[in-house]
Amino acid sequence: MRLWLFLRLWSLLWHAGLPLALLYLWRRGRKDPLYAQHLAERFGRYRQRLPGAVWVHAVSLGEMRSAVPLIRALLDRGDRVVTTHFTPAGRREAERVFASEIAAGRLAAVWVPFETAWAYAGFFRAFRPRAGLVMEIEIWPRMIFAARSAGVSLFMCNAQYPTKSMARDAKLKLRHKLMQGYAGAFVKSDLQARRFASVGVQNIHVTGELRFDQPIPPHLVEAAAIRPLLAGDRPVITFASAVEGEDDLYLDAIASALAHPSRPFVVYVPRKPERFDAVAGMLAARGFTFLRRSHTLDATLTPKRASPPPRGEGMGEGGTPPKTHPTSSSATPWARCISTSPSPTAS
Repeated sequence: MRLWLFLRLWSLLWHAGLPLALLYLWRRGRKDPLYAQHLAERFGRYRQRLPGAVWVHAVSLGEMRSAVPLIRALLDRGDRVVTTHFTPAGRREAERVFASEIAAGRLAAVWVPFETAWAYAGFFRAFRPRAGLVMEIEIWPRMIFAARSAGVSLFMCNAQYPTKSMARDAKLKLRHKLMQGYAGAFVKSDLQARRFASVGVQNIHVTGELRFDQPIPPHLVEAAAIRPLLAGDRPVITFASAVEGEDDLYLDAIASALAHPSRPFVVYVPRKPERFDAVAGMLAARGFTFLRRSHTLDATLTPKRASPPPRGEGMGEGGTPPKTHPTSSSATPWARCISTSPSPTAS
């Protein structure tokens, strides 16, 4: 009864808030026009028809990157795939990586519908997916229960249940009920399996971290040769996928690290490309000496000219270094990163 009331309230809030959602997309579209394009898809109206496809929901860039090996495996065994996204970064990545499959009609990359029953009904009419995979941990009530109503088995994929989320959900167990609406979960580790089982999720399988299955692009392997140019024999520290609100904490840590006698080479990777300029301003305000990758290296990480080591901008071209924590030392150069130097003369 409590879940039923919540779903009714959730639906009411979404219907009342649709004008605000459209305003949000319009405002974001002033910076990135793709936000405001294909709006009909967000209302469940799709031009594509791909019946029987496997549905993969990857909300943004990081989720889409982790889904690439899985999608490639599905396509290799003959499945058709529809990917849904909320942000342009995720959709663009799908369109870039799977351009030939899209052209061949084997894959469609579209917006995820708004959280209303009728929008999801339109999505299910267009694609009639035989199964759904939601990357990482996305808890969207209408998505979960619309899939159940349509007879679509929906699974969490590459899922993890962070400690903070568990502590928060223990106070209000409604999210436990929502997660129990999934048909199952493919999780990253035995620890995550125990965590999901503890809140009542059924049909759990440990499948590991999909990001570790991504092939490293050849140009990144070759780019390792420029490490001596970048850092010499200094240790390299990478702050990857930094989001707004975290910068002050990380920049304080960078200032402390640069004071160490080892004089580490620091690579700072904002998550969103639109933040590159703002983060560069923060570094300048702190008095860091830095260069931007795009000014020094080309898209293949080849030096454009003889110059000090690069400090570039953001996440996107570099892929994921295999089996390293996102905020860790790495010998693999990340494309588009902002790097810092402890002295006025970059070394």
